[in-house]
Amino acid sequence: MKIALCSGALAFSVALSTASAQSPVINEFLANVIGSDSFEFIEVFGPPNTDLSHLTIPQIEGDSASGTIDSVFPVGTTDAEGFWVTEFLNNEIENGTQTLLLVEGFSGALGDDIDANDDGIPDFTPWTRVVDSVGVTDGDAGDFNYLTQTILDNTLPGTAPSTPGGGSRIPNGVDTDTVADWLGNDFLGSGLAGSGDATLELHEARNTPGTRNFGRPDCNGNGQDDVQEILAGAADCNSDQYLDACQPDSDSDGTIDSCDECPGDPAKTDAGVCGCGSSDDDNDADGTPNCFDKCPDDPNKTDTGACGCGSADVDSDGDLILDCNDNCPAVPNADQADGNVNGVGDVCEPPPAGQQDNCGIPMCGMGGFGLMPWMIGGLWVMRRRVRRGRHG
Repeated sequence: MKIALCSGALAFSVALSTASAQSPVINEFLANVIGSDSFEFIEVFGPPNTDLSHLTIPQIEGDSASGTIDSVFPVGTTDAEGFWVTEFLNNEIENGTQTLLLVEGFSGALGDDIDANDDGIPDFTPWTRVVDSVGVTDGDAGDFNYLTQTILDNTLPGTAPSTPGGGSRIPNGVDTDTVADWLGNDFLGSGLAGSGDATLELHEARNTPGTRNFGRPDCNGNGQDDVQEILAGAADCNSDQYLDACQPDSDSDGTIDSCDECPGDPAKTDAGVCGCGSSDDDNDADGTPNCFDKCPDDPNKTDTGACGCGSADVDSDGDLILDCNDNCPAVPNADQADGNVNGVGDVCEPPPAGQQDNCGIPMCGMGGFGLMPWMIGGLWVMRRRVRRGRHG
């Protein structure tokens, strides 16, 4: 049974949410559909609005003339969505066994045979680096694919009777170098002008040159369309119509990487104020997270200051010496005199036995006997003044 693909809630679009960080990949290709092969194309997905002219797509023959470069497609500049696509081609992409390579530094030419002895091992590689690759095989004996781990065959749903007519990465841009990245494009031409076909089978992808890939994946293999599962409540945090359960979660925190700002930190899914790998905890509840608090266990300080954590930077006696460094913090003593070098300022030393505390009055520290002469003298003066008043 086929399910119609409409443009509303059941428009099954799949796309990575981080195209700006996307390494260029061969994202979709079409080599064969029912009827005329006049809609062939190859699509590259990468960073948006980026010149990729340093990249080239050579197609390597894998059938009778194995190793021959059958076609060469120079890559151009991606659009605002990150797509670059060839124009529609007519019988330029092999329907049988072939390999599409995305390479840097291409120096070869159309017709070069990189495997002259047809042993499946390139004799030379006229490029400096393979960026991406995908192969197709029709299963014939003696066929070869070159320099790729991803080989699509007729077990891929949506394929032509003997070989995949095309393929789409689902989700858009996913690259694990496995066949699991791909769905076969609908052989009946869904998405192409004049195809008259707007339906997709489960596991098929629509032909979408230059736009985000559409498909009906069943990533968990339970026989149910992922989109239908999502509509029924299955998790799809980035709304890419692909079950979260099938997407990478590097730190195993239950949030897939594409929705996790800290995919390598199992304790955080958001960078917060301290960033990934650093907790946003505030041990002393002073409003400053530990990552910015030099005194994370002192609610009165966020900086060590002169006295360090746990000690206030105050000068109680106003002698311009902080209490933490003052040998007499309650009595001003800017000179910090300490005659007996015991760590207590002289002005704060206890008086010798039998004497009163130093109170700042002359002779105060001499006890009662020290004040006696002053008391007698005062009484004598008062007596003379009283006598003069009487005789006055």
